[in-house]
Amino acid sequence: MPAKYIVGIGVGILIGGLGVFLFTPAHHHDMTTSVTTTADTLTIKIPASHPMTPTMDGPENPDAPNSHWFYSDVITLDADTTITGFSIAMEGGDMSVLHHVSVNVLGRVPTICPRHFLLNGGAHELYSASRHTLEPVVLPAPYGIQLRAGEQLMIEFMAHPQADPHGAHHAHENLEPTLVVTLATDSSRTIPVDFMRLRLDDTPCAAPLPHQAFVVPTSTAATTYTKTADENKNSSSYKFTADTTIILGGANFWPEKGGQNVQVLIDQEPIATYTAEPDSNASKWNIPLSGDRMKIKAGSTIEIASTYKNPFTVPVLDASGMYGFYYTLPLTN
Repeated sequence: MPAKYIVGIGVGILIGGLGVFLFTPAHHHDMTTSVTTTADTLTIKIPASHPMTPTMDGPENPDAPNSHWFYSDVITLDADTTITGFSIAMEGGDMSVLHHVSVNVLGRVPTICPRHFLLNGGAHELYSASRHTLEPVVLPAPYGIQLRAGEQLMIEFMAHPQADPHGAHHAHENLEPTLVVTLATDSSRTIPVDFMRLRLDDTPCAAPLPHQAFVVPTSTAATTYTKTADENKNSSSYKFTADTTIILGGANFWPEKGGQNVQVLIDQEPIATYTAEPDSNASKWNIPLSGDRMKIKAGSTIEIASTYKNPFTVPVLDASGMYGFYYTLPLTN
């Protein structure tokens, strides 16, 4: 039988998203989060609580001033649940409306910047995606994210509707889309994994915590700018205390703002580079996931870097460089 889930009004603080925006409490809005279940899925629908008009601004402008934040109600698990995948869809709008989505479990200590987030109640990310990373996450057997009965999920949905040619909608449209997040579940998965998202940030682990972005200065056509972990290791690097295996990973950056790639390094040696694939629609890009297994020894440090080539005559104020990955945890009795 499918597990039951209790949906309630939630007031808490969520981990921030994929760009520059103000610190936003997850207050309940005038909307209804719907939850439906089958034997192997949990589908959550988060409707926008107010209409939005697509912005005509181009990518040289920061996304935040023309963006909207929505939060699901708190969803309480009434049974132990093992999550094996995530997929997202949009009703009432094109997927280009999405800026980012984040699925969080409340009350767990965050892996990145834990002290700062715990001051506000804490929330641990299980999944994060942007409009350029829409490929479904499918964890291979026998891996899964193990949650306990009584734990609570909350979803952050940031919308940034853009008018043609930067998005699929027109400036006169009135949009009230609903984000659909489907979690695949499978109680037979026995090896626990967790999620971590490294992010380059000009103000790492400091207020405003959800800033999670950096500035790319203006440049000539022949020059590039690379943001490294050197000055923000608290948010863009992590030292493993036990042997682990990364089973799935993906990156986020903004190609429309001049982003070229995200590079992953282990003990300062490059091991993977993520680049973007253009779409037939000039406003869309795809940054593919990677299922390549990476075995990492205890004591090794993972960090990231991101390269941009600024195409504008003004600085890029909200560049993103992130790497999210699922990694194995030590087995416990």
